[in-house]
Amino acid sequence: LGISRATLRSELQSGKTLAQIASSTTGKSVAGLKAAMIAAATMRLDKAVSAGLITSQQEQQRLTTLSTRIDALIQRTWAGGPNEGQGLG
Repeated sequence: LGISRATLRSELQSGKTLAQIASSTTGKSVAGLKAAMIAAATMRLDKAVSAGLITSQQEQQRLTTLSTRIDALIQRTWAGGPNEGQGLG
């Protein structure tokens, strides 16, 4: 998103969603955030296949649900911030 971790944490703790933060960040968008998250997850899955940690079939199964899972993630509020309760970790 192009903002510091401290700013991100503060915004999340104030009750904003990742989508709201992306929308209010100059030059960023929800679509751009989602695309970046999908690209990063796809890269990690590709590396896991290459390393023999998962099969190509397993990768495809995960990619099938990825968009929906990311939609839910970026629309979610983080009560107490990303490191409390059900945070990003």
